[in-house]
Amino acid sequence: MVNGIPVSNGVGLAKALIITKKALDFSKEVIESKNVPMELERLGQAITLSHKQLETLYKSAKQRLGSEAEIIQAQMAMLNDPVMVEEIKNNIANRFLNAEYSVELAFDEQISILAAIDDDYIRERAADLSDIKIRLLHTLTGNPIEMCIDEESILVCDILTPTQTANLSPKYVKGIICESGGATSHAAILARSLGIPAIVGCKGCTDIFVKDDIVFVNGSKGEAFVVTEESEKERLRKDIESAIVAKAELLAMKDAPGITKDGKTIALYTNMGTLDEVKLLEQYGSDGIGLFRTEFLYMEGKSAPSEQAQFTIYKKIVEELDGKNVVFRTLDIGGDKDVPYLKIPKEDNPFLGWRAIRICLEEKQLFKTQLRALLRASAFGSLKIMVPMISSIMELREAREIFENVKAELRQESITFDEQTKFGIMVEIPSAALCADFLIKEADFFSIGTNDLTQYTLAVDRGNEKVSSYYDFFNPAVLRLVKMTIEASHKANKTTSMCGEAAGDPVATMLLLGLGLDSFSISPSILPKIKKIISHIDIKFAEDVACIAMTMETGDEINQFLMSKLEDIGLGYLVLL
Repeated sequence: MVNGIPVSNGVGLAKALIITKKALDFSKEVIESKNVPMELERLGQAITLSHKQLETLYKSAKQRLGSEAEIIQAQMAMLNDPVMVEEIKNNIANRFLNAEYSVELAFDEQISILAAIDDDYIRERAADLSDIKIRLLHTLTGNPIEMCIDEESILVCDILTPTQTANLSPKYVKGIICESGGATSHAAILARSLGIPAIVGCKGCTDIFVKDDIVFVNGSKGEAFVVTEESEKERLRKDIESAIVAKAELLAMKDAPGITKDGKTIALYTNMGTLDEVKLLEQYGSDGIGLFRTEFLYMEGKSAPSEQAQFTIYKKIVEELDGKNVVFRTLDIGGDKDVPYLKIPKEDNPFLGWRAIRICLEEKQLFKTQLRALLRASAFGSLKIMVPMISSIMELREAREIFENVKAELRQESITFDEQTKFGIMVEIPSAALCADFLIKEADFFSIGTNDLTQYTLAVDRGNEKVSSYYDFFNPAVLRLVKMTIEASHKANKTTSMCGEAAGDPVATMLLLGLGLDSFSISPSILPKIKKIISHIDIKFAEDVACIAMTMETGDEINQFLMSKLEDIGLGYLVLL
């Protein structure tokens, strides 16, 4: 058996397919000056062909992965980074090195610098650069990079790049076991989006497993092993078939409302980030969109989108929702999202730096343009506006003042909008939770972003393997902040939603209901699981569970207690799906 980091839930059983990095046939060559134009031409052709490959992959991935396909789009931009391209050209023209070695030299220098920085965002950028380098080298040497897997397999590999992962088909790839990577790596994110069970950090896995071994992978527990006994194979196959049946039963609930056993309706929304994803609302039976990330509009072009361009998109979304709620989060860039034309400075701690509302309050015209577009769209459907990364009442007041000024401008221009448009905030910084009673006086609603709230509360970078075990939503400190936020909103007769990963964790559902959470906003595919749990419990039971959990001293105790309660009502299997 091998153990690793669980990054994508589910179970799979199939023959092992061992994939290791192929050594590309090239070496360092010093070229004659007369051959420089030819090498530059080869480089240009390789970049053009690689860009076309990524463009094709992006179009395909966008249909299957929605907003996660932005990972591929970001690579397209990095491939054409003028600084990197100029460095490669310099190696050819001035150092007289062949194109392959020039590419490797330029990329490796940058990758080594980034890989030495202990920061999740920077580390993923290094992984993306490595992915691009490999693609360029394959193109230059005439070796195909895309994997063609056309039979059911458990993929065992030393490294899996984001673009390779995006190209996988769940029809054939029944699981992934990888030597490297972390829970927040781009490959892991894409595996989750594709619904492929995956574990990473499995040292030596390519030596432990042999081609055509029958391998079982449990992406929920982070373990995999060879199955030799026929009786064991049959048992595991039946478990997997049961899981498939259970998934089908969950999808059959898509049109059922989220109602507890004692009749309380819980709104179940989805998180989305592109126009293409809106169609998933119908597929999974969502009540609306609880978090629409607007960043994609700003990351696709070379300049900020105009008011009219934004209005057109926002209007289309609210019209397609046909009366269902949609909560638009205002621009949340910085941290792990870079927009070159905004010239965000390089920072030692980007997640603690100039990002989100901090950018908007300094670049006020950028903020006003987005608010104008959103308010204009509010005339065509049920729209709410939510501001990220608020840390103090002063920030909220300044943001709200801009919001009110924009409303006044629109009135003066006789432009129609919904005067009752709600203006809420994300609670994702501990200071906001601690001052929730102040903030709710001037915010119309709260939405808790558990990913950042957990990270900031526990001072842990969950992408750092050395400290990722400290990242725990069930840590009592985090849960107290959640409870404090919900209670503050209820005292003001307002509501709190949750749009972080914890909202989609079946183990947390009972606790969150018991703490009084008003609505959940989660990935579309997870929605049926949460709906099923809600339908099997009543509020009093959930409150009793929450009351006991909040007396416990460690996250492990709380997690195990909540898991036992889930098993008591016969729904423990949902954690594995």
